[in-house]
Amino acid sequence: MKTKHFTLPILLGGAVVFSGCTNVDPHSETARGATLGALIGAAAGAVVGHQSGEAAGGAAIGALAGGLIGSQVGVERDREYARARHAAQRQRELEYEVERERSIAAGRDVTDREVYEAQERARQAEAELAQVRADRAAAEARIRAIDDAERREADAREETRRLQGR
Repeated sequence: MKTKHFTLPILLGGAVVFSGCTNVDPHSETARGATLGALIGAAAGAVVGHQSGEAAGGAAIGALAGGLIGSQVGVERDREYARARHAAQRQRELEYEVERERSIAAGRDVTDREVYEAQERARQAEAELAQVRADRAAAEARIRAIDDAERREADAREETRRLQGR
């Protein structure tokens, strides 16, 4: 009876911890590491637990610990793979740019469409700049109008107080 009370919380705790793995790609190193770690941990825990008469509890604790350790190892491997994929992608992009620059230097590989698109982007950027400048000028004019109205109000109030003898 003691084993059931000990094993149930461990199994429930493991279920809660590993429920976080449901959003992990099943083919990722994180999932593989967690699975393999849990299996190895359960086996080792069962062996150790059997020696103390708690094989099921030992297996549960071993699975939990092994799964946690294995998932962390998998996370690191996933990160390494992601860094390697990113570096390879960046290398391909650099090689493409170098080849493109060589082609441009040789006078080929630049189409009229690319020239037109670049000019169109420049026109759009200039139009956006003109709009921002116009908006800014309008805002500054409104600020000056407010400042002028507030100055006139203060002058009128001061003159009113002076005339009323306050």
